Amino acid sequence: GIGWGMPYAFHPDEDNYLPGAMGLLLKGDLNPHYFSNPPLLTYTVLAELFAYLKVGQLLGFPQTPMDVGLQLLVAPTPLYAMARMNSALAGTATVLVTYWIARRLFGGRVGLLSGLLLAVAFLPVRDSHYAVNDIPATFLLMASFLCATAIYFGSVGKGLVPYLLSGLLLGLATATKYNVGLGAAAIAAAHLLRYRSWRELL
Repeated sequence: GIGWGMPYAFHPDEDNYLPGAMGLLLKGDLNPHYFSNPPLLTYTVLAELFAYLKVGQLLGFPQTPMDVGLQLLVAPTPLYAMARMNSALAGTATVLVTYWIARRLFGGRVGLLSGLLLAVAFLPVRDSHYAVNDIPATFLLMASFLCATAIYFGSVGKGLVPYLLSGLLLGLATATKYNVGLGAAAIAAAHLLRYRSWRELL
């Protein structure tokens, strides 16, 4: 379950995000000073911690960022569950996006099979339980790929909308995990399979 291992975080990469976001909250500094992993997930968790702080203030506890920081030290389970929920929701949504992509490209049966296989694949299921960047980045990458299929099929007509959406989602994916930036190849391939040149787009 999403509370696996609590109150201990056994996945070493989880220390990059929730504790990193907590450091930003306590310091009031939006510069993570750490770029081995891109910062979008850290900022997402920071926004959730800020919302958690504000809701706590309305309810009477916690009152300050220091109180939230202390909770991370002595009773971290709710905070980790909140951060891990990003991966759980993104992993679930990726199954649906995978179904849509495969259905659009190969038909309904292949779409169902593709979604089913992803839903029980070991690594995606395992990593959907952790507050790490792999699953959110995969979701954003697949969402970008879904928009690239709109370029290929021309389902929204000529224009920049599917390019902008696909590029935006790929940018967010890359801001979550650097190597998914290679997904730009899918956008270029979709265009080249649809049009003979970039001029035809306009």
